[in-house]
Parts: sequence; C-alpha cells; structure tokens
Amino acid sequence: MPTEPFTTPEFPELLLRPAQLAEPAAIDQLYHACRQDLQALPLAALAIDSLIKQQQQIQAYGLAQQYPAAQSMVLVAPGQTTWGQVLARIIFDYGQNDLRLIDIMVHPMIQRRGLARQLLRYLQQQAMRHGVPLRLAVMKDNPKAIALYLSCGFQVCSEDYLEQQMQWHPEAA
Repeated sequence: MPTEPFTTPEFPELLLRPAQLAEPAAIDQLYHACRQDLQALPLAALAIDSLIKQQQQIQAYGLAQQYPAAQSMVLVAPGQTTWGQVLARIIFDYGQNDLRLIDIMVHPMIQRRGLARQLLRYLQQQAMRHGVPLRLAVMKDNPKAIALYLSCGFQVCSEDYLEQQMQWHPEAA
C-alpha cells in the first residue's frame, strides 16, 4: 500500500504508510506508551519494561500465526514530535470474506483527538472498495473503544466473557 496524506483539523500534515522493517524502535516506543495498564503495576521499572517487551513479542508471534498476511500501517508526523515519529499503528488483514481490524494503537499523548476515528474511516473505505464487511474484536472492559466503534457504525454480532465481536457493513454506510 502506498503512503497517503492523512489529515485532521488538528493534525493537517500526517502520513499513513506501511510500517517499515527499519523502524522497530519507533513501534516499540509506541507499544510501550500504549501499555499504561502494565506501566501501572507495582513493579520496578526494569521489570515493567521487560514485561511490556514480552507482551509485545507474544502479540507479534500470535499475529504471525493467526494472520500471516496481515498488513501494518503507521501514522507518522513529518518531523520528530516530543513523543516520537510514529503516532499510531493499525494492523489489519484481508480475509476471503472480510477485512479484519486486528489492532489499533494511538499514542496516549494524542488520544481522544479523532485519529482512531479517522483510521477506522480509512479501513471502512477499504472495506467498501472491496465490498466486504469490516470486523474486529474488542475487550469488554474497554468502554471507550466500544463507544468509538458503535459511533462509527459497528454493530455487536456476538460476544463471550472477554470480548465483543463487532462488524460494519458497507451497505450500512
């Protein structure tokens, strides 16, 4: 996928592009910043850093096993910001009958400013272009994400003890 301009009123000069193998440190930094749940544990900083790195490796391994053709795109600022160049990342996979959002991360310093909504709109446009639904799973203990997905037209199609399966249909747009 090519690099695309990605603008919002607050962030007029961002770029959405495929994640590059040369930038794992920037993605590591984003992942670490987004794991505030683990940072809040009553452990030494070194132990928390190690735990976060292990979680990231486990996630990467699981994604590679379950979604070997998944694509990763990053939202970048043209210059360095105080929190890093990679502001957000989405991982998604084109299945035979759907487009699946696997993971979405927006740096905590810029959350609640419309970037996740814009990333979802981007994926909705891709789903519409391919004539397939956009699907995702969200943890039930993440009410902000659930509210975002519902406000973007997703509907709950099933749930279990831990997560809700949601989907958005191009026909509903």
